[in-house]
Amino acid sequence: LLLLLLSISAAAVDVQLFPDTTRCIENTCTLDRLQWFNLHSTPGAGLNWRPEDVTLVSGSDRSHLGRGFVLSAAAANPEQCSEDPHRKGFVDVDKLTAYCQKNPSEFGQWAVGDVDVIHSCKTEAFYTNGCPTGATTPAIDAMGWFANWDSSTAGAPSAGSRWVPGSHQAAAEFFSVYMQHCAYPTRQSHYFVEVANEPNVKVEACNTTWDEMIALHIAIAQRMNSDFANSTTRMYTCGPTAAYPEYQLLGFLEWGKYMKPFLDKAGNDVNCLSVHYYDTMWSEDASNYSATTGSYLLAQLDLQSAYTLSVHNKTLPLLLSEYGMSFKNKPVPYHAAHEWWILRGTMGKLMHFFDIANQVLKAQPFIVDKALWWQDSEPYPWVTWRKEAGQWVQTPLLLFYTFWSRVQGTFFRVASSDSNVQVQGWRDAPFPEQQEPEPQSLK
Repeated sequence: LLLLLLSISAAAVDVQLFPDTTRCIENTCTLDRLQWFNLHSTPGAGLNWRPEDVTLVSGSDRSHLGRGFVLSAAAANPEQCSEDPHRKGFVDVDKLTAYCQKNPSEFGQWAVGDVDVIHSCKTEAFYTNGCPTGATTPAIDAMGWFANWDSSTAGAPSAGSRWVPGSHQAAAEFFSVYMQHCAYPTRQSHYFVEVANEPNVKVEACNTTWDEMIALHIAIAQRMNSDFANSTTRMYTCGPTAAYPEYQLLGFLEWGKYMKPFLDKAGNDVNCLSVHYYDTMWSEDASNYSATTGSYLLAQLDLQSAYTLSVHNKTLPLLLSEYGMSFKNKPVPYHAAHEWWILRGTMGKLMHFFDIANQVLKAQPFIVDKALWWQDSEPYPWVTWRKEAGQWVQTPLLLFYTFWSRVQGTFFRVASSDSNVQVQGWRDAPFPEQQEPEPQSLK
């Protein structure tokens, strides 16, 4: 029997347990650890995974690896991707497939069963200017959108630099070829692919429009749906991988500007809706933060689902590829309090996500490994290991995985007299002979 409560409350709260019942959320009755407990990382040798790291995460903490920007990394590797000499703007398919056959995905110390990677792509991979951080105009006087890319035009990628797709169809072909020949092998019945990471906050920096980014999603989703229609492994092509969906701002202007048109135009082609949910710490003042948890988060989830159903007569499953806590001011000096805020933002959302387990394909907290890409003198707040006096030391973020390491089994009914006290229950035992239906009360 395992009961989890998450709250800070001085008042007495009545929590009722019904461990002899089975709680099924539609057809989801048991906890799938691969669905919930993953590190935002891949098993590549370049991440400096040590045997003791793998033993901790996959062994005692019973967790997995769940996301990587592998598509954009491939596009940026000139040994892997370059322009087809006979098809302007398209990747050289023979070169790409040959590279992947010679250099298969590395699992290192990790077992194949411990890896269920969301194959994601950075938005910057599609644009010649690289979408510089904070930019409102292109870093180079190039062609604007890659749909107008011309390798003969000044400002196009120079020889030996990264390959950039020359059209939506070129991008779609690259995604399809990569997932057929270069994707991490899996023991699962699915693959998850994200077209672009957080494009809604990169429109200006990429010198493009939201309509163009929607068209990119549609082209890739249609190609993937066609090429993998008869595959025994289900391919989920997801978008828009939106960041900070504050739909209610300015009289729902944010909703009408980004998510609504995406659902209107791409909702029939993408296979799932990927979104990032974060609380935000606006300064080092602990009172200066905004929470995307509780009824606020539930309202966002309901709006997405209800609108999709009204437009397309179906709902889209959710790929929650990042969630937790963000910090407006980066970098910041290291302090364990940052980990506390990250854990707080992560746990509160996860407890809500359990209640819609039937709609969630995967929930990936934004907790990473060692952030070797972080070059600034101050540490990256979301790491599970950081450098101290030249040695790797664990951070409190590993407590997330340790805390959940014992959780398994069948959902059972739990009730709380205070909605601020979030409760979930699992029974590590066989199903009872008589399965009790979901209660019909609106309470």
